[in-house]
Amino acid sequence: MQELNYKRIKVLMAQSTVSDEEIYARVEGKMQSLIKYEEVNGRPLKNGDKANIDFIGSVNGVEFDGGKAQGYDLHIGSGMFIKGFEEQLIGMNVGETRVITVTFPQDYVADLAGKEANFKVTLNKIFQKQELVFNDKTVQALNIENVKTCNDLIKCTHSELLNEKVVANYEKWQKDVYAELLKLNPVQVEGEVVEKAIAERLAQLDEAAATYGVSVEYFLGLIGLSNVEEYKLQLQEEVLNDLKVKTVLSLIASELDIEVTIDELNEYYSALANSKKLSVDQVKKMYSLKEVQTAVLMQKATEIVFAYPTEYAYANAGLPQAQVNLAKYCLEDGEREQAISWLNKAAEQGEEEAVKLLKQLR
Repeated sequence: MQELNYKRIKVLMAQSTVSDEEIYARVEGKMQSLIKYEEVNGRPLKNGDKANIDFIGSVNGVEFDGGKAQGYDLHIGSGMFIKGFEEQLIGMNVGETRVITVTFPQDYVADLAGKEANFKVTLNKIFQKQELVFNDKTVQALNIENVKTCNDLIKCTHSELLNEKVVANYEKWQKDVYAELLKLNPVQVEGEVVEKAIAERLAQLDEAAATYGVSVEYFLGLIGLSNVEEYKLQLQEEVLNDLKVKTVLSLIASELDIEVTIDELNEYYSALANSKKLSVDQVKKMYSLKEVQTAVLMQKATEIVFAYPTEYAYANAGLPQAQVNLAKYCLEDGEREQAISWLNKAAEQGEEEAVKLLKQLR
């Protein structure tokens, strides 16, 4: 294999910003918990109301499992039911019974997917939202620590959203760095190794499902998957990519003669014990010395890989200067077009050095 390349990873992290629209949407979501409903009479059901209903569903005149309920509260306009269901209830009066027709989506459960169904619906009660005023008193009703005013809530929400953006952007940046690392250092992984790793992940799935006392299928349904085969397909690329990254990190550790000290091993064991709320002795029985040595080695190699793009991309995330530094990296590696692309972005934000470099390149 050629000399490893991990010092020229040109990946810029997205700048973390939060818009007023995002803040107000999140605030509105928090305020929803304070909304109360009052029963109304003398008018038909309309969008935005909460309807208390009884319903019985059938396909070709035969009732189906899960298609029947009494005293069910449904927010009209929430989109919780099949498309067309809630819309057909609008205009009903209390005590009225109506038969509505809907079609199940093609990706619904196998027995009902794509089929037309009739629902016999009786409207028992109508509730409308009480008007909610956004003021300090209502904000205090949220019982959020150190939040007493509307301004406090807005500041708190901004900080909350910003932290989420920073974490999300950092995680994406990590994936981008790994993708670039593999692009610069292509490696192959044996199919048997991949299959073994997938089998281990499937075993972990079985263990997790058993821990929560549910079926594997139910567990997969929580993450939007319908069966084990679908999960295996998803794992294929994920596991292969993970193994390739570990292979490159192992090669880097070998090239640099990275060693693992006793203190580092003990620190790792202690960290594992704390995360699992177990004693160090218990953890040592769960993980062999070789497994922990490999984990620490991977950790140290990872720190080295991320030290290079971190210097310019992470420490100055989203700043024009970071774009200029990445452009310089590109020029050193003979990637003129990519360098110009970075410089143009920095120049658009008024970075003088970018403007000067662009003039020199033209």
